[in-house]
Amino acid sequence: SVVSDVRHGLGKTFEDEDIDWNLDLAQKYGIPIVLLIIVAYPTETLEDFEYTKQWFKERKQYAGNSVVAVSLSFASILPGTKLARKSEEYNIKRGSLPSVWLNEELNIPSKVRTQYLRDLYDICANECGFNTLTNEETLKHTEQEDNF
Repeated sequence: SVVSDVRHGLGKTFEDEDIDWNLDLAQKYGIPIVLLIIVAYPTETLEDFEYTKQWFKERKQYAGNSVVAVSLSFASILPGTKLARKSEEYNIKRGSLPSVWLNEELNIPSKVRTQYLRDLYDICANECGFNTLTNEETLKHTEQEDNF
């Protein structure tokens, strides 16, 4: 995630400035980077969604330079992971598939998260010029109704 609170919750201790420093150095020295972005993490808010969209718009100069691809994938709650263990703490109700869940506190339904991914894909690919990848199968699974 490009949202620092979400990153820190994942145990990633680097700051926003560290990301920019790495992007700058990669561009300077011609080092190709693929950004692997988990989209709609269970603790992300609607404000975080908007922040992420803006983050990419502000870094479009890296598209096709140091950033050779952006891979967008949904947060999935897999058995045995830290996120699965924290599901109760995060007020997460889980569905039949790892990508079907609802944070009952934030109450952002699957359809909204799916639209967010589609919007972010469009911004990255079409507006910013990043080679953007996502998994259509994940979109289909996540678009399911929030039946728990």
